[in-house]
Amino acid sequence: QAQPYAMAVDATKCFQFEGQLKARLSQIARGCFVVVCGGRRAQELQEGMKSDGMDSVFSTDGTVPSKGRRGRRVVVLDVVDGSRTHEQAQERFEAVSDQLPVGGIYSALTWDKDFMETVAV
Repeated sequence: QAQPYAMAVDATKCFQFEGQLKARLSQIARGCFVVVCGGRRAQELQEGMKSDGMDSVFSTDGTVPSKGRRGRRVVVLDVVDGSRTHEQAQERFEAVSDQLPVGGIYSALTWDKDFMETVAV
């Protein structure tokens, strides 16, 4: 089962693929097949990653596609922007972790410190 990895981000940046967020995600996801899930902010992040040359796809529902992986490790970046309850975020984590192959990474990106404490338990 996937291990959660949570990272706090600056809410004013709206998850743009730049600065510290870009540096950290590049370390985690470079060379991997990346699935970015969530809403509008997740889509902005995925578009930035794609323009920077990272192989990434956008998913609104957390579905992890198998097409296009080419044997690479899968990294799921779940953008939690405050519109989901903690229960919904937990359900998303459980659904995604069931789809991740061995060695896959699930990472929640949020500015919600309460959410980070919830997934860290």
